[in-house]
Amino acid sequence: MNIPSYTGALNEAAVECALRRKRGHCRNSFDNYACNNCKYYIKQYIDADPRQVNLFMLQAENRADMLIQLTKGGLHHKLFAILIVLCLSFAWITWSNEKRMDEALKNRTVPETTVKINDVSQHKNIETTLDKVARDLRNKVDVNKDGLINCIDAAVLFYKHFPEKSLVCIEINKHPTNGFYHLFNCVLTDGVWIAIEPQAKWKGHNTYRMKNIWGNQYDKRYNLDVTEKWKVYAK
Repeated sequence: MNIPSYTGALNEAAVECALRRKRGHCRNSFDNYACNNCKYYIKQYIDADPRQVNLFMLQAENRADMLIQLTKGGLHHKLFAILIVLCLSFAWITWSNEKRMDEALKNRTVPETTVKINDVSQHKNIETTLDKVARDLRNKVDVNKDGLINCIDAAVLFYKHFPEKSLVCIEINKHPTNGFYHLFNCVLTDGVWIAIEPQAKWKGHNTYRMKNIWGNQYDKRYNLDVTEKWKVYAK
């Protein structure tokens, strides 16, 4: 059985999202609040700059337009449409893989030797770890004994409970102008580093992506790896 690539699956979801909106099956604009409950909403699967997501969706909408136009013809046109889409998809996947590799190397938070583009999905481990963190926070586990239960405790507990230490780190983000100052985690999954809000389940969120929870307050350009400083409390 052929297993689709991560980027290929993402591309299919984006094109289906565009087709559903263009054909009137979905009445929401892209990035609407209702999108959070849609399986074709690509922001559920990537932690990318909004400009990159917009560019990705622009390409998807162009491919959707081409599919709609070409499939109005006969079998010859349909076959031609399939060929065009396959060629475009291959070009996009190649470009996207190179882009993700560049981004992973530029924004990596652990040594380069741990960045494995073909790493398997860690989403199950993330979900399980978030459950354990929520349990500990409800039990008032104060990892650094400062009398507070906050993002420090959550990030350290997530690092403590996550089973693959080479694929997780503790990050801090201090925005220079908007007041955002937060400790959280990053996990290498499906070949990319994604930012995780370790308090997600404790606070009742239906997503664990930092960008989805914090919006424009979170700017990944200011991420800094502080694993060595805080992992000493992961006992």
